[in-house]
Amino acid sequence: MVLNFKNIFKTLKMNSILYNWTILLSNFYHKYKHVFLLFILLIILNNPLFAQEISEFKNSKLEELIQKNDIKNALETIELEFKNLNLLSIEQQAYYWNKKSQIELQSGKFLESLNSGKNAEKILKSDSKSLQNGSTFRSMCYAYIKLGKLDSALNYAEKLNNFGKTNKNLTFQRSAQVALGNISLQNKAYSESLNYYLEALQNTEKLNDTLNLKGDFYNVGLAYGRLGDIEKSNEFLYKAAKLAEKESTFDLLARCYGSISDNYLSLKNYEKQEEFLQKANEIAKRIGNRQLLAMGYANLMESQIIKGEFLKSVETGNQAILELKELPMIQLKAKVDSMLYISFKNLGDYKRALGQLEIYDETRLKIRSEKQKEKLDKLTIEFEVERKNLLIKSQAINLDREKTKNKLLISGITIIGLILIFIIYIQFKNSKIRRILFKKEKEITFQFSQINQIDNIDANEINLALDRESDEGLDHKKLFSDILKFLQTKKLYLDPKFNQQSLVSEFGTNRQYLYEAISKNGEENFRGMVNRFRINDAKNLIDNQLENGLAIDFASLSEKVGFNSYPTFYRSFKNLTGLTPNEFMKELRKDKK
Repeated sequence: MVLNFKNIFKTLKMNSILYNWTILLSNFYHKYKHVFLLFILLIILNNPLFAQEISEFKNSKLEELIQKNDIKNALETIELEFKNLNLLSIEQQAYYWNKKSQIELQSGKFLESLNSGKNAEKILKSDSKSLQNGSTFRSMCYAYIKLGKLDSALNYAEKLNNFGKTNKNLTFQRSAQVALGNISLQNKAYSESLNYYLEALQNTEKLNDTLNLKGDFYNVGLAYGRLGDIEKSNEFLYKAAKLAEKESTFDLLARCYGSISDNYLSLKNYEKQEEFLQKANEIAKRIGNRQLLAMGYANLMESQIIKGEFLKSVETGNQAILELKELPMIQLKAKVDSMLYISFKNLGDYKRALGQLEIYDETRLKIRSEKQKEKLDKLTIEFEVERKNLLIKSQAINLDREKTKNKLLISGITIIGLILIFIIYIQFKNSKIRRILFKKEKEITFQFSQINQIDNIDANEINLALDRESDEGLDHKKLFSDILKFLQTKKLYLDPKFNQQSLVSEFGTNRQYLYEAISKNGEENFRGMVNRFRINDAKNLIDNQLENGLAIDFASLSEKVGFNSYPTFYRSFKNLTGLTPNEFMKELRKDKK
């Protein structure tokens, strides 16, 4: 349809008021049109969503390859562009270096990713306003995080955040918030980490960024998991897994399953934990992601250690180390090294445990901050000078040592002999002490067996007691006697949740009165009295199991007699009897023979 301006103006003339206003606005526009257009342009430029797209160079083919995770063809596309480097602008060169850094980061090549980011940063020194600066800060920040250099990562996260604010770019602000969340997570500041991730999620929703939504759900779920809110954690992780599966983002899907597995491990739901861990490892193998596979093996090690499967844990740890040889994931290696140390220690292989501990210490030192590294480097120089001086002195000392070597050898043999004699004496003495303590415990066990035979206080006894004591004192004695019989009969102490309030409710008295009855008539307080009953039952169980020729699992036995944990049982047994559970068992076995 062609507009007929003559007809339009003819129509306007029919309405003189409308015609006059139109002429007025037309004259105003022609007079101030440059100001008017500048005003409109400023409004557009100040729109944050528009600002994120303006003057930003993109290769649509490359972006599509990266989104499809087609790493090989994406890198070939970049290399092809680099062949015509002279034809590329500064921004285009920086763009391809940033994309190369992003691909290398996703592939687990963190050092290469950092170097690519540095190349982009070097190119952009002459163009501080280019949006590619934000992409460069982001690439370098995430590479430093993966390499465990958190000081540098924090520096670039702050640069990225400031750049995003200056350019009113929510995408870069969101990336900075995710980075700060990751840094906080590694520093175990889980509340701060959650706040950063939630802020990032809000910005993702503002941007309607469906591509990063699943990643933000995963991060929030991870932070909730670290804070112990498993229900909330799984809620977000399942959301992330659903989107990742729908969009075929298998590396994130594997991470989601791995984190869900960790949550079930913390709930001691080993069946579910292994189910999701298996899913995660299968995906990692299928897509050839060695980083995720190493993480899966590390998680499997953790559950195997909890279940006491230390041989399996060593095998799994070796698989993890094999995968990590290709990847400089220093934090994960430190975790695996520490768990290998625990496994060897529990297997009784102390030599390998010590060696693994030394490896763990070396790995842990590599994670130190750069400020600490500077101090350490300075100290290293000082120590090098001192080491040379010590070397000269040690050479002189070695000459003297050769002369006294035979004397020292004889002295050493003498000392070892004395130590052996001392050890034999101590063992003999300890054996006698254990025997005395064991006999004492037998007497206590006999006394406990008599509690059921105690009848109510005799009337004559009450009359005699009234002459000597107050009613309150006698009431305390009777209450104490009733408590002992009640505990022996009902055995409520076998419930780990049994407490003083339970006893107060049962006897219809108050806490103060109960406390006085126990403290004035017993040798221990309420907790000591309850633990004495539990330990007595434990001794009886040990006796019965030895009698029947059964193996004794002290951890299981501690639960049966009402203790929350084995360490508490062990400590109480030692405090009350003077013997460890194992020493008591040995003495009882001797007694039976």
